Amino acid sequence: MGEHVERVRREVRWFVDGDVGRELRPRGRSRRRIDRYDLHSLRPWSSVKRRGPGGNLERKARVGSVELTTLGGLSGLRAFAETWAKTAAGPLRTDGTWLEVDKELWTDRELEIGTYRVGMQRGWTICIDLDRPLSRSTLGALESWAPLLERRGHCSSYAAWLGQHHRRPLAATASTE
Repeated sequence: MGEHVERVRREVRWFVDGDVGRELRPRGRSRRRIDRYDLHSLRPWSSVKRRGPGGNLERKARVGSVELTTLGGLSGLRAFAETWAKTAAGPLRTDGTWLEVDKELWTDRELEIGTYRVGMQRGWTICIDLDRPLSRSTLGALESWAPLLERRGHCSSYAAWLGQHHRRPLAATASTE
């Protein structure tokens, strides 16, 4: 393969379409960026994206198997854990169709909570880095989010979620670079 692996991370992520209650919204400083995903690379096991304006291309690939896990001993909050390897993407054959995802992210150690906007679709995402011990604040956030995640959450990676929801309707959400 010849690519330099920049990072390998085991994580679980959920998506919640629409808005969430004020009590679930993070406080503190956030960062905002627009990531562009190569539309034709989106597969449940891989994707190519350009992170932020003028960012480098990166390829993410799932390694190993997907595991069903229970998080932090929270009864009923089960999710699919995936391990992802991120590499700098080499030469890329593409027709230039990119899917823009506008993100606002709040990160605290092993926890990332964010909003997303893809075309007219808006919602929230929550991601847990499973390679790190879960802190009390993360466990508290998970406990607060658990009822909503059980009712409306879709456990998935960005690659799988975007591919499932946005590979067909190109005109409204895609751009060329």
